[in-house]
Amino acid sequence: MALQQYSAALEGCLSSSALASPQQGFGTCRLLGFVLASCRGTDAACRDSDVPHLALEQTLLGDKLQGIITLWPRQSYSNDLDYLHRYFSAAPDGSGLRCYNDIQNEAYEASERPGWRHYQPPAAEVKPLLAASIAYTFPAEEDNLLLFRSWALEVAALWAAFLQQGGCPAKGPAALHRFDSRYFSCITTDPGNHLAVKLFGEQTTDKLLKMATGHPAVAS
Repeated sequence: MALQQYSAALEGCLSSSALASPQQGFGTCRLLGFVLASCRGTDAACRDSDVPHLALEQTLLGDKLQGIITLWPRQSYSNDLDYLHRYFSAAPDGSGLRCYNDIQNEAYEASERPGWRHYQPPAAEVKPLLAASIAYTFPAEEDNLLLFRSWALEVAALWAAFLQQGGCPAKGPAALHRFDSRYFSCITTDPGNHLAVKLFGEQTTDKLLKMATGHPAVAS
C-alpha cells in the first residue's frame, strides 16, 4: 500500500493511493480530489465553493482492467440547471478544454470496442454516486489503457481549471455538506475495501481511507 496526500486550507485534500497483491492478480490505484473550499479568496462564501470533487480509479483484475473517472456533483444538478451547465456542459473560459459532457459522450462510444463493458457497482448505495461517471471494465491491453488514461488526464485538467477559476459560493451550504459527507462515507465504506482489510487489518485500513479523504480525525 502506498499513500500520498496534499491538503491546504482552501483547496481541501488531494490524495493518491495504490494497493497491489501480485499473488492474487490484483492491483488498484486511486486519485481523489475533495474540494472543501475555493482556491481564491478567504471570506466565508469562498469556503463553501461548489466545485465538484474528482475521483479517478484504475483496478487490475487478472486480465481485465476496471476504470472509473468522475466529477462528483455537490449540488442536485437534476434540479439546478445552472450548476449542471457550469460544471458538466461547459469548461472555464480560455482553458481550451472540452467540457465533461463532451468527454463522456466520446467515452460512451467505447462500449463498441471489443471486450469493453460499462461498469455498474453492485452496491445500491454506490450506484447513484457513479451516475455521472465514465466507468468500464476492459481487456488489459496497452491501447485500451492509453485511451482510458487520455480521458482521465483530460478530466483531471478540467477539474484543476475549475479550481483555478475559483468556483461559485454554494447556494445551500448545508446541502453541499450533506453531499460531501455522503461521498466520504462512500469511499470509507466501499465493499471493495475488503481486500485491504484482509491484508492490513480493519483498523489500519480505516485510518488509511480516512487519510485519503482528509478526514479531520486523522488529517494533520
